[in-house]
Amino acid sequence: MNKKIKNLFSCDIVVFWIILVVCFFIRLLYVISLDISAPIRGDAYAYVQYAANIIEHGVFSKSDSPSPLPDSYWAPGYPFFLVLCSLLGTIIGVGFYPVALFFQALLSAATSALAFSTARLVMPRAAAFAVAILTIISPHLMTHTGYILSETLFTFLLMVAVFCYLKALKKQNSLWLAGVSGLAFGLAYMTNPVMLFVPVIFALLFFIFSYLNKNTIKARKFVGVFLGLFLIFVCSWTIRDKVSVPKNQLSSSDRAFENLIIGAHSNFHDIWRANPRDPLNPYEIDYKKYKNDRSGFYTELGARIAEHPQHYFYWYLVKKPLELWGWDILVGYGDVYVYNVNSSLYQKSNVALVSLVIMKQLHYWLFASAILGLYFAVKEKDPIQRQTILSIYLCILCISAIYVVLHSDARYSVPLRPEMYLCSVYAIYKLIDLVRQRKKSLPPN
Repeated sequence: MNKKIKNLFSCDIVVFWIILVVCFFIRLLYVISLDISAPIRGDAYAYVQYAANIIEHGVFSKSDSPSPLPDSYWAPGYPFFLVLCSLLGTIIGVGFYPVALFFQALLSAATSALAFSTARLVMPRAAAFAVAILTIISPHLMTHTGYILSETLFTFLLMVAVFCYLKALKKQNSLWLAGVSGLAFGLAYMTNPVMLFVPVIFALLFFIFSYLNKNTIKARKFVGVFLGLFLIFVCSWTIRDKVSVPKNQLSSSDRAFENLIIGAHSNFHDIWRANPRDPLNPYEIDYKKYKNDRSGFYTELGARIAEHPQHYFYWYLVKKPLELWGWDILVGYGDVYVYNVNSSLYQKSNVALVSLVIMKQLHYWLFASAILGLYFAVKEKDPIQRQTILSIYLCILCISAIYVVLHSDARYSVPLRPEMYLCSVYAIYKLIDLVRQRKKSLPPN
């Protein structure tokens, strides 16, 4: 009997489904036990307003006017997710909110299972299982499941896209998997455009490795399918903006500019946390002054950097990356919460609380080990293995770089936590393997 159970757990598909079911139960337990007074506020209110305008007016707009005009301030992916939840809720006779949380619990569970499958491409089963455990008990991934925010959906879509792409590499450049990855990256882009350059970098890395292996003909087909399907989403949404959105309406470039101003001030978070509506916040001052003069702000920022280069180099190269990959959510309630909750599973279960404390103590050690793993990734001897793990690192670095240039907050790195845990465990696995190799090479006593 024990042998049968052992054989059962030796099958990756079985482990995948066990992880999915267990994680879904935990996430569902979290959202059921969550007590939050005002779940629809801040960014959540904007997402709900977008969804309401789509349903009522057939217009993608965050305006609450009776005749809303189209805009492109936020990406459409998550509002359309809420539209689907609302339509399903209407059919079964419940509000969109519980339906959205149910599906977010399911998506988060699927993310944990996919983290295991992705890790299995570069690590043994035990190490991959450790990645899944870290993803399951991650407090940031847990709490975001209970918010009407886009991070849970984006985390899932990005994980699907990365897994399918890496699986395509392992299957000798599978075109159908490349296509699925391109579609998933397209949906991820429609949820959060910050990952725009990730597929492009993947394609460039693929061409480099294909050129070194003298396999450029198949590389063209692979990249053509992969990038082609991804760019359909990018081009379609760009054309929609050009055709449908009036020039005076808010756009994604307006949002990026606002975040660039926020990110240029090292004291923004301290002032915001003291008083979110402080008119003397340097962001508020700069935004009012340069709202219609972006080139003027670029010139001003360049002059500030030239005057205090040491401060800005430290801010952009050290402090902002640490804030991005830190523990505390800065523009929010703090710790692992974006919005304040009256109580959650972490206040109702000692086991959950212990898991939070453990993850908090491990966080910076895991972050440091993930950085160390880049050394082992570069040193990988097998070219497919090297390309696989380097692709994961490039995904993390590319998205992180965008946030470092714009606005850094731990909330923005939440969708990359599964990839970070994978890189952390990968480094630990390689270190253990290195120690074993050294012991084997030592002469017997």
